[in-house]
Amino acid sequence: MIEIVLDQNEGDTFLNEIRPVVEINEPVCGGFPAYRQKAREVVEKYALEKIIIIRNQMSDFSINFFALALFVEACLLPNGMECAVIKVKDYPQALSLYKPFVALTIGIKYVMRLCAESAAMIYKEISELGYLGLEIKNDYLNNKIFLTLPGKEEVRFFKAETVSEALILTGMLKSLALAQTGAAIRAEINIAPAVAIDENLIINQIVERVSPWIKP
Repeated sequence: MIEIVLDQNEGDTFLNEIRPVVEINEPVCGGFPAYRQKAREVVEKYALEKIIIIRNQMSDFSINFFALALFVEACLLPNGMECAVIKVKDYPQALSLYKPFVALTIGIKYVMRLCAESAAMIYKEISELGYLGLEIKNDYLNNKIFLTLPGKEEVRFFKAETVSEALILTGMLKSLALAQTGAAIRAEINIAPAVAIDENLIINQIVERVSPWIKP
């Protein structure tokens, strides 16, 4: 599993060795799926490298979305990459902006694991997310799970009818709870039979749902 490291030091050396450098010198258009495509190209090209360096030359390129995309694609593609070192000019500022994406990465990683579980296990784990500060109510009579994320903002309501929609909501809630954005969410999840799920679609939808609360 790849680790993302922010580094303010100049040069192409990390841990006393010169590393391959990926120069970002063209924009990415098309939202998170486009960042994933760019990340996929990088992972495929440098699959045999343990450590690579990323240097961004574009002001309108979100290095944080790209870091998230690198994590996702490195999980899905065969490779031996251990670390992506992102060069930054102001480490404290870069770290502050990146922290919400760490929360989003954790949320996505959790859902990617759930994608391999049975529907029964997925709903069981969802009902046990109280440790995040979520208020959870199981309605066994009507086969529903109600989740509430307390926050300072106006409450927004979401409903999941399928297993895939439940996974999207779960990734969203876990990410927002960890990021502590102030979001207030109420969610209703219907416990549905198992069906085939599209992991890539689920990942992209989680990012789309969480994006309004984080700066790129």
